[in-house]
Amino acid sequence: MSDSYSRQYRLAMESKDFLTVKTAVSFIAAVVAFIVSLLPLPQIAISVISIILIAIVYGVCFHELTDGIVSLFGKMPSNDSLCAVALIFSLARSVWLIFAESEFPGMVVWIVFLAIGVSMFMKLLYILQIVKNIEFIEENNTYSVEAADADLKKRLISKVFMVNPVISFPDVVSCSYEQDPAEKNNRIFVPVFIVCTITVSIIAFILGGADSFFLMLASVGACGASFTGEAAFILPYIVAQQRLRKLGSVLLGAESIDRLKDIDTLVVEDSDLFTDEYSGIVNIRFFKKSYVSKSLEYAAVLLDEIKSPIAPSVFDILECERESLPHVSFVKNIQNHGVYAKVNGEDVLLGNRNLLLSHNISPLSQEQEAAYMTMNRNLFYLAVRGELAAVLLVQYSANPALKQIAERIGQDFNLIVETRDCNINEYTVQTRYDLKKAHILVPEGEERKLLKKTREDLLRKKSNPVMITTKNAIGILTSVERAKKLSGIIGATVFLKTFSIILGAVLTAVAVFAVSQVVPVMWIFIYALIWLIPVIYLALQ
Repeated sequence: MSDSYSRQYRLAMESKDFLTVKTAVSFIAAVVAFIVSLLPLPQIAISVISIILIAIVYGVCFHELTDGIVSLFGKMPSNDSLCAVALIFSLARSVWLIFAESEFPGMVVWIVFLAIGVSMFMKLLYILQIVKNIEFIEENNTYSVEAADADLKKRLISKVFMVNPVISFPDVVSCSYEQDPAEKNNRIFVPVFIVCTITVSIIAFILGGADSFFLMLASVGACGASFTGEAAFILPYIVAQQRLRKLGSVLLGAESIDRLKDIDTLVVEDSDLFTDEYSGIVNIRFFKKSYVSKSLEYAAVLLDEIKSPIAPSVFDILECERESLPHVSFVKNIQNHGVYAKVNGEDVLLGNRNLLLSHNISPLSQEQEAAYMTMNRNLFYLAVRGELAAVLLVQYSANPALKQIAERIGQDFNLIVETRDCNINEYTVQTRYDLKKAHILVPEGEERKLLKKTREDLLRKKSNPVMITTKNAIGILTSVERAKKLSGIIGATVFLKTFSIILGAVLTAVAVFAVSQVVPVMWIFIYALIWLIPVIYLALQ
C-alpha cells in the first residue's frame, strides 16, 4: 500500500501547491485590476494593463482555462468554460478600447479574475479533502463499501452494498475527480448562454454601435463567470466530508454521492448492531463442578470463533488474551442451533436448546428458560463431552444512535445482518430495534451462500469502492443518510447557480440597454457575492 499511497499523496500535494499559486495570482490580479480601474489613467493604459493581467492569469491557470475552452468543442463544457469565455470576452473589449475611444471605458475584467480566483480556491479546498482522505486511509484500518448484484428473490432485493477490508490502496485521486454534479447541466446550459450573450451583444451593436457590443459582451460574460460555479458542488461536499470523517467514513467525490444516494440495502455484521457497549454477558450458571474453571474459557474461544458480539464481555471477565486460552481444532456452525467444536480434544457444544436436544442432552425446562429470558435476554447452553456444563445469560441491546439513524434514512431501507450467533435472528433484532421504517433482515440457508459468493466475487473483481470506512455501522449509515441529503442539497445549489447566472445576465443586459453610459461593474460584483450566501447556507445544513 505504501507505493500507491506515496504516489497519490505526491500527486495531490503537487496539485495543492499549483492551485495555491493559481488562487493567489488570480486574486492579486483582481485587486490590481480593480485599483487600476479607479485610477485616472488614460483609457489605453488601462486597456494595456488589463491585457497584461489577462495574459498572466491565463498563463498561470492555463490548464483549467484551456480545458474549459477545449471541452466546449468536445460538447462536455466544465465549470471553467464560462470563466474562460468571460476572460476572452474581456480580452476582446480591452483590445477594442486600445484602438477606439469609449464613452464608458469602465472595466469588468477584475470581476472575472475574482471568479477565476474563487474557482481555483474551491479546487484547492477540494484537493485538501483528497489529501486528508489519503492520509485517513493510510493511518487507519479501513474497509471499502462496494455495490454488488445479489438476487435475493424472497426479499425482493437485487442489489446490495457490502463492507470488505481494503486490500490494496484505492485510487482516491481518480475516483474523486469524476465529473461533479454541477457540471452535468453544463452540456446544454453553457453553449446556450454563450449564444445568447453573443446574440444580445449583436442587438446592442445594432442599437448602439461597436462600443455597446463590446460592453455588453464583457458585462454579460462576467455574469456567467459566477462565484457559485465550483462552489455549488464543492462547498456542500467538503462540509459533509468533514463531518463524515469524524465518524470514520470517507467519500470519494461525486461518484460516492451518486451511488450512495441509491443505497436501499446494506449488509452489516451482527457486531455492528450490537456493540460492546450495549451487549454482553449478564450471568453464568454452572452445572458441572469439574468444568467450572474451563467452562468460561471454552465459551470465550467459541464465541470468538463465531465473532459473536458477546465475546468481548467474556474476555473482559477472564482478563486474558485469546492466545492464552484453549486451542480450537475444529468448528462446525449449525444454522439456527449453534456450534459444535473440538476444544483441547474435547467435544463442546455452544448454542440454544435445539442444539442440545439434537445431541440428546437435556436443557433447562421451558419454564426455567422462560424465567431466565426476561428483559430481552437470551441463553447460551454450553455442553462438554455430552453433559450440560453451563448456561450463559446474555443480553443484546440496540444502539440508540444507530436506531435513530436507521429510522431517518427512509422507508423500505434494508439492513441485512450477517451472523453466526444462533441467538441473533430476525425476531431478536426486530424486538430490540423495533424499527418503523427500515427493515433488518437475517439471511438463512441459500441466502447466506449467495451473499458469501457475492462477497468473494467483489474481492476478486477489485471494483472501485463507493466509500471508505473504518467499519463503524453508525458511520456507514450516517454516510448513506448524508449522501441522500447531500444529493438534494447539491441539486438545489446547482439550480441556484444556473438561475443566478441567467437572472444576472438578463438584469445586466437590461441595465446596459437602459443606461448605456454606465458600466454595471459593482452591480455584477455585489450580485455574484449575494448568490454565494444561499449556497453557503445550504452547504451547512
